[in-house]
Amino acid sequence: MRRALIAVSVLLSAASLRAGAQAPDTAAPPAAPVLTPAQTELFSAATAEFGKDNFTDSLPKFKTLHAAVPGNPLFAKFGAEAAVNVGDYATATSFLQPILVVDPDDVQALAIQAHSYAQQGDSTHRDAVLAHLQTLHDAGATKLQSIVIEKDPLPNGGRAVLYYYLEPFSRFHIALMARLYDAGGKQTSRIALESDDIDQISFAKDHPTEAAAGVRIYSMDGYSEQPGANGKGATQTHSTLCPVKGCFMMGRPSYDLFRTTVLNATKSQPLSTTTGIPMTTKP
Repeated sequence: MRRALIAVSVLLSAASLRAGAQAPDTAAPPAAPVLTPAQTELFSAATAEFGKDNFTDSLPKFKTLHAAVPGNPLFAKFGAEAAVNVGDYATATSFLQPILVVDPDDVQALAIQAHSYAQQGDSTHRDAVLAHLQTLHDAGATKLQSIVIEKDPLPNGGRAVLYYYLEPFSRFHIALMARLYDAGGKQTSRIALESDDIDQISFAKDHPTEAAAGVRIYSMDGYSEQPGANGKGATQTHSTLCPVKGCFMMGRPSYDLFRTTVLNATKSQPLSTTTGIPMTTKP
């Protein structure tokens, strides 16, 4: 039985990393469930499918495990995220609610809940959960830095995966990021909502009062990579998108503006494009 328990913990960690799932937030892994050999085998199969983004096949297995051990949060969280990814929001809610009743500050459950609301277009509840997560982050109650907030289909048969940052990422102060994939699952480009430190210099000169009050200016930037010869010396193309008049935005714009711009990026021309930039840094 001890081997089975160890296997469950390893499977949980590996599957979360492979799938880009809402990351575990505690230093110590959650307590491993006591499973029968058949349940251990089923959990192994479910997490393997989950790790390959095969949520359609993994969800029924998590439902079976959850029914057998309804109080186990691992099954509930895996099952809830799988359910969100196949559009079964009722199941996701039924799995998450008991967890959040016991612990309203469970960061993993909140992150999955925010994803669920975002996929349903429920901006009111989405933003309330994001505000709760931000409060927990700012208070030091969680080290979670970003979450998957939405996955949307693209006209080319691919998809956009949108990330929400609780803590600005890199010197570009990235607040939101969209990774765009083609129909084969290959990443083709990224779009980031940035508040680059360099841009704040001119902003402070033009708007000293706002800058002194902590207001920052934001831009929306696109990136795509071009491999170099023999896989070396890769370069990137940078483009400046223009979601509003003047392109730059005073104060952080809404998530909905970012999402709309991302999903319509192929229908509009960027303000500027620069190609052949060496891949020295990558947001």
